[in-house]
Amino acid sequence: MASIPTPRGKAAACTISHQAVYVFGGVADVSERVLLDTIECYKTVADRWETVKLIMNQGWKPRFAAAACPVDEDAMLVFGGAEKSDTDSVLAVEFTPNSSAVKKDSMLAAGALTGGQVCVKRLGKRIYAVSGHQCLLYNVETHLWRKIRMEAK
Repeated sequence: MASIPTPRGKAAACTISHQAVYVFGGVADVSERVLLDTIECYKTVADRWETVKLIMNQGWKPRFAAAACPVDEDAMLVFGGAEKSDTDSVLAVEFTPNSSAVKKDSMLAAGALTGGQVCVKRLGKRIYAVSGHQCLLYNVETHLWRKIRMEAK
């Protein structure tokens, strides 16, 4: 396997169509938190890495400790993380590789999910995003979010 052009830690990664792995942000130096603003793509069949050049950017900022999840065969969501400290605002963007476009997700961008690092899991037509004591559910068919109540037992 080819080596990634920009070594990094605490990056978000996601596969799409079983032919590419996308790596978002992260840090070049974990102790100094030198943020990386690059998005890199590993093409599995060709065994090579490419740096993604964004044609449209409506929200992507350098981040570390984020998470990523496919929405469908053409898009993925990148959630959470932080810009400089663990308590920075949480960001969510939709990335569409075919058009090299990023657009901000309105509900998460408005602060509906806070707390730094986010855990994301897709189950069928739903994506769950958990951070701190909050959980959101995203319906990939309707493109709508809703909060899920979390209770301690």
